[in-house]
Amino acid sequence: MADYLKRKGSEVTNMLIAEYDYEEDIRANREEAREEAIEKYSRLILRLTGEGKNDMIIQIAEDNALRERLYQEYHL
Repeated sequence: MADYLKRKGSEVTNMLIAEYDYEEDIRANREEAREEAIEKYSRLILRLTGEGKNDMIIQIAEDNALRERLYQEYHL
């Protein structure tokens, strides 16, 4: 494999660059970040529910600063 890459390295590099789709990469990264945010939000809701703090669920939906503070507090 090493010999092949030495001989055809620039050709392989060009093929990889040609296959790379910047817009698709951005879309995939955004989707992954969105899924992680949903998972984090869900874990916070489950923690609050488990502690009987159901009233706070509405508050975190409306207050970004509170939600971020609780993420930190619960190490989410």
